[in-house]
Formats: sequence, C-alpha cells, structure tokens
Amino acid sequence: MQKLYTIIIAAIVTTACSHSITPLEYALKQSGDNRHEWEKVLAHYSQSPADSLKYKAAVFLISNMPGHYWYESKELATYRDWVDSTYGDMLPAYKRLLYVTPEDNPAILKTLHKKEDLLHLKADFLINRIEYCFRLREEIAWMQNFSFNDFCEYILPYRLGNENPYHLTPETDSLIDKVQEICKNYDDIKYNPASISQTYNFPFDYWLSVNITSLEFGGKTLPFKPTECRNEARFGMYSHRMYGVPAVIDFTPAFPHRNDRHYWHSIITPYSPNGHSTEYTNEKIGKIYRKVFSIQPHPDSSYGEYIPPFFRNPFHKDVTKEYSPVSSVNVQLHPNIKNKYVYLCVFNDLKWIPVAYAERTEDYACFNALGRDVVYLPVVYDNRIQQPAGYPFILSIQGNVHYLNPSKQENQTLCLQRKYPADHRFYPVFKTLEGCTIEASHDSLFTHPITIGTFHTDGKMVLTDVQSNTPEAFRYWRFKTNNKASIIAEILSFDHTGKKVIPSRLISSGNLYESPEVYFDNDALTYAPLMQWVGWDFGKPVNLSRIRCIARNDDNGVWNGNYYELFYQDQDGWVSLGRRLATTDTLLYHNVPCNALLWLKNHTKGKEERIFTADKAIRFW
Repeated sequence: MQKLYTIIIAAIVTTACSHSITPLEYALKQSGDNRHEWEKVLAHYSQSPADSLKYKAAVFLISNMPGHYWYESKELATYRDWVDSTYGDMLPAYKRLLYVTPEDNPAILKTLHKKEDLLHLKADFLINRIEYCFRLREEIAWMQNFSFNDFCEYILPYRLGNENPYHLTPETDSLIDKVQEICKNYDDIKYNPASISQTYNFPFDYWLSVNITSLEFGGKTLPFKPTECRNEARFGMYSHRMYGVPAVIDFTPAFPHRNDRHYWHSIITPYSPNGHSTEYTNEKIGKIYRKVFSIQPHPDSSYGEYIPPFFRNPFHKDVTKEYSPVSSVNVQLHPNIKNKYVYLCVFNDLKWIPVAYAERTEDYACFNALGRDVVYLPVVYDNRIQQPAGYPFILSIQGNVHYLNPSKQENQTLCLQRKYPADHRFYPVFKTLEGCTIEASHDSLFTHPITIGTFHTDGKMVLTDVQSNTPEAFRYWRFKTNNKASIIAEILSFDHTGKKVIPSRLISSGNLYESPEVYFDNDALTYAPLMQWVGWDFGKPVNLSRIRCIARNDDNGVWNGNYYELFYQDQDGWVSLGRRLATTDTLLYHNVPCNALLWLKNHTKGKEERIFTADKAIRFW
C-alpha cells in the first residue's frame, strides 16, 4: 500500500514539474499541514483497480477545494445550539436553512471567521462522503442516466455554498431506503429524479414552517424571511439533495429590464431538453449562473486589476444558454482601453451592474452566451471606479447588435410621460374608468344632479380628464362609477385659473369598501375600491373647469410638481440634458441626440426608472 501510494504522489509531482502544475497538486500545496489528510484519501482509493472511479471522485473533490470555506464563531455555535433546542423536531432541510441565516446579515458576517476546507476537513469525512455517494450511484435507478462528470458535479459535493459541511451530510441511511422503496414501486419516476419531489411533498412542509419570522442571535433579534427567493431556493436544494436528487441553485445576478435579482432551485435531469427541470418562469435575462462545486473560469487577480465582488467567486457556472436563446458578441471598445478584463453590465437599481466578463483583445472583447433583447454596457475599473469601455449596445431578439452612439449632428424633441415601462396588468383597471361620470348638485343627496361629463379612456396609464363647461357653480360634486367597481388612486379638481381646489369635506355612498380620504391624499400609490360614488363638499358653490382621475397605478408617470432630469449615455458616462420642474403631466425636451440611450430621473421621489431609446417611438429597456 505505502509503495503504491508513494508512486502515485511521485507521479503527480513529476507531471506538475514536467508540464504545468495540476489542480490537484495546487490544492495539495495549499493545504499546508493538512496535506497528509488528502494524501491519505488518495492512498485509500489507490489500493484496488475497482476503486478507480472513487479515486477520480477524490481527485475532483480535492482539486476543487481551494476557495471553499465555512464560517465559525462562538456566537454562531451558540446560535446553532439554540436552533437545535428550539426547533429540534423541524425538518433537517429547514434547520439547515436556519443555520445559515445569520451569514446573510452583513454586520454579523464581519464578526465571523472562515475555516477553509483544505486546512480543516479530515480524510475520514471525505471518504465517508465518497462512499455514501457511490452507494447512491449504485442503488438508485436514475443514477444510471448520469454521466460521471454530472455525478461529480451534482451528487458528490459535500457542500452547496458556504455552509458548515458537517451539517449537510445524511443523518441516516433511511433516506436511501426511502428512495429505493419509491423507485421500486413507481415506475414513472424510477429514472427521472425531477418527479420524486412529488412523493415527499417538501413544498407543503416548507410552507408549514414559514411562521418563523425572526431568530435570536447574540442577544439580538434577527429578521428571517422564509419566502425570500434565496431561502426558498436553498430549502428546495437541501431537501432534494438529501434524497440523492441532483438539485442546484440557479440565479440571475441582475435583471436587465427591472430592479432586483432572483434565485431558484432546479433539478438536473437528462429528460429535459435543457438538461434541467425548473418551475422558474423565464423573464428577460442577460445572464444566468449556477452555484457549483467545481472551480469555473474567473478573472485572475494576479494582474493587479480591481475585480468586482461577484467575479471573485470561482464557483458560478454560466448556464444562460439553458434558459434562453443567446449570442456571442465581439464588443467594440474605446481605443484608449488598456485593462486586461472588460465587464458587461445591465442597468439595474439605477446603476450599471456587471454580469459577464471577458479578456480584451486590442479594441475588442468577446462575450459569449448573452441573453437577447437586452441593452448592455461594456465597462472597466480604474481601481474601484467603474468607467465606460465602449458605447452601450442593443442585442436584438434576432441576435443583431446595434451600438447606441449618440449623434452629434442630428437631434430630436421628446415629449415624455413616463420614466418606467407601463405594466399591462394595469390595463383592465384603467378600463373601468370608461363611462364613469362627474356630477354636480346643490344638495349633498344629489337629488337632482347635473351630469358634467363622462370619462373616456383607451386604457393608458395616465390621468384621465373631464372638462366642465357649465357656467353654474355648485357646492357638491361627485365621481360616479358606471355601475362597475373601479379602483381609484387619486381625484383632482381645478378651477378656471388652473389652481387645484381642495374640498372641505368628503362624502360617499357609504359602501364599506370605499375610502374617500384615499382618493384625495395627493399620493398616486395609495388606492381603494370605489363601488358607487364619492363626493366632495367645497363649503360654498364653486365652478370647476376640470376634474382629473387616475386609477390604481405605479406612480411612474410624470407628476406635476416633481423635479426631473434627462440624461443620455455618452462615451464617458451619463450627460445631463437639464433638470426641470414638471408643471403638467408631460416633459418637453429639445435637442435630444438621436441614436442615444436615455434615462429620465425623478429627483423628488421613487426609484423605479428604466433606460429607454427614442428612435421611431419611446421604448424602455
């Protein structure tokens, strides 16, 4: 045994010296005093040719250990003991979710210290993991449909993120027995792991546990959000992996058409055309990544360039092409760019967020597998400062590239009504305004009302007007529905000078669902149903010239009294076209460069703003 072990290690070193260092040898060199543990594992699986695949599995795990770690501290150990005592009967997968929750808190994370796998795990741990996974491979029917590479990536790993690896190992062999029982008795799922979740009903178990909204850590209350997408994805992955199901977490680091990011779990299965089964509903995407155990291509920090945090993690695998039609683009850069690495960004949360990287080749950088129908911006970093490396471009749905290089000779005039794309789900709400009327009366009971006008709408998400041409003044005015319920956000009334007139008292039909004060609170985001009518008493007869109404909406239209600023993206960044106070529902900008990427910013309120182009029509991206 010892002689064979020595020959293997010598062969590794010889290969490393004669060519370039192998990932295995690099890992062994980085393991320091713990190296003998990994040599023990390699020696263990070098004794018999029958263990050749287990040896390859050991090489896979050890070679990809660098960069993997978990967190520890006295407070974290005390917290885990508290979880065990408080929630001892809870599902193991849910407890594992609770274990890692403190690590999502940036303030707590700073107090924890890392324990690197290479330096602290032991040979027995790795051997037990390999033996368990090979038992799964031998005894569970669907494992026959997986290549050895997929087995190594999606079944073999002892960790799924930065969890304590000892919390992820199976408690008993009863899990294997249960899976075997299911597969033996139900042929439709025997070879397809995507179906087995229906047999142990983990989503139902999860929703029974979501009543936990806070946890105790270090004497402080820690918020817990069980329905946050990242927690749901973790739970799904933990639950499936316990049963030998190759589940993964896929995610988009930034949506290219709205704020935020998203995580979800998927099941690797050969029965899906894309290689995985997921309940994720495809939205517009720029990049999608998968959390994996193996080290993926990533920027080399030895060049001394600043690397954005996302790309410092070497365990993100690009799987965009599994979700969407993609294109490779050789992006043209500004001629003064000297950086080795160029990053491609999408606009998200009012800033450019990098989602892909590539090495520069002269004045170009080739980016692979980009989601289509998206606007991208290439950037580089000068220390930590992000700088445009080229003009933004549209990658069309057909895969064509159009650079948005603003014209210096050709300008246009734009009339802007919104700063964010209108959501079609508001359309039926706005259509309920059709046929609603404005009435006026000399008495609060509207015994003999006068119809002032009728609302007409094409469903557009804007304030809808009724003009008043009556010369007579009335004390009481009301908004009356068309015998159908409406959802009203705001009602505004104006006199003949254009001044807003505020009622002294609100009245209504008395329906319990109606909230008259909501319709007149000068807040377009608050809303309430209007079942019959709502009226307003001005205290004396008044002559109104215009009544305006807006149904439930997103408050992303141009709003009278708000300050706005229009920008276009030029070679060195955003260029202002002027800051304006809106006095109507529209903003008029002259001398706007053609073929430009634009951004209308509201300085008064809100954060939902999207970039747009204005070629033949305004299109938000």
